[in-house]
Amino acid sequence: MTRHCLLGMLLAIAGAVAAAAQTEIVPIGKPAPEFPIAAKDRQRGGHRDDIEMFNVQERLAGRLAIFYFWRTTSTYSIDLFKKFSELVKKYQPRGVAFLSISSDNADRVEELINDGKVEIFPGGSDDDPRNFFGTPYRVTQMAFGAMTHPYLVVVDPWGRIMWRGSPPDDLDTFIAELVEETNPHGGDERWLSRKLREARKLLDAGELGKAYSLAKLVSQLTDENNQRHGEATGLMTQIEGKAEAWLSKAVQLEHEGKRDEAARIVAEISVRIAETDIARKAENEIGRMRGDRRMKEAIRKALDEVRAEVELERARLLAEDGLFDEALEAYRKIAKTFKKTQAARIAKAERKKLLTDPAMRRKVEAARARAQARRWLDIAQRYEQLGMTSQARDYYQK
Repeated sequence: MTRHCLLGMLLAIAGAVAAAAQTEIVPIGKPAPEFPIAAKDRQRGGHRDDIEMFNVQERLAGRLAIFYFWRTTSTYSIDLFKKFSELVKKYQPRGVAFLSISSDNADRVEELINDGKVEIFPGGSDDDPRNFFGTPYRVTQMAFGAMTHPYLVVVDPWGRIMWRGSPPDDLDTFIAELVEETNPHGGDERWLSRKLREARKLLDAGELGKAYSLAKLVSQLTDENNQRHGEATGLMTQIEGKAEAWLSKAVQLEHEGKRDEAARIVAEISVRIAETDIARKAENEIGRMRGDRRMKEAIRKALDEVRAEVELERARLLAEDGLFDEALEAYRKIAKTFKKTQAARIAKAERKKLLTDPAMRRKVEAARARAQARRWLDIAQRYEQLGMTSQARDYYQK
């Protein structure tokens, strides 16, 4: 290990120790915490001196994530890897991501891996770590609420902690039921194929921005070794190429005095095809066009409309996945932030339907009941672990 890498690791460990006293357990229903990727976790292909963070919401979007916390001193922890080997092969293609975390000495973990007693969990690509070990992960373990070993923490496809506890006796059935309930899009071939078909139809209709958004969504929800991921990224590249002519059309429309049409195109490229070369060109054109007072106002309106539409699409996806409270909040923010847009008016109408339609109300109430039950169960189990049986009984009863 180089001097710089050793220094980086020592700083990471020191930071972890300093943060331990302030670490709080993330409650059920809240976003899973991000955590540092130590040098050895970058999967033994060399070391990096910087500290990279593992953001669960970004890296595992669309996947049901099973975090397995284990110890090198626990025979049961080690033996479970044999079972997990079968489960990974069965459920990873269905959108389940398996991650292992041990806060034990990294050299001891490496020894068990080299001896074949512990199998590392495969990632979605070469640059996608799924195995984390070493003393920096003591804080991560605390944040996830893993106080015993072995221990599981389940994170839903939207990155929220939905369950935690000791591994059930029938892990296969347990995971199958979770997949059935959450239907992770990252492993739902019919859903992914449908979205790609919609993207292609939009592309054929000249709706390049909306087509790109759908293709990008599929790419974000799938691992690199997934066939749909390759199709989505290929479609994105195709759209980026076509957007060059689209941008030229916007400039021509501006010269013809068709300000609203020109503004809409540059807004679509800037917002929906963001962080690409063509988006940067569109942003340069936006800067130039804003020199005209009338174009400046047209661009402001167009940017607001496109941004509102993107948020509306996200709110609809939340509602589709049964995350009704989150969808209601997303609709509310759209209506408040983008008041004068068409998308805001649609958001208000869809929010009202969620709140007033009897069938939708029943779905909302059922989703809230499931979420509350999981929170109470988590509290009950923690009381039980502390030997506070009376308090545990109260929450189990709830």
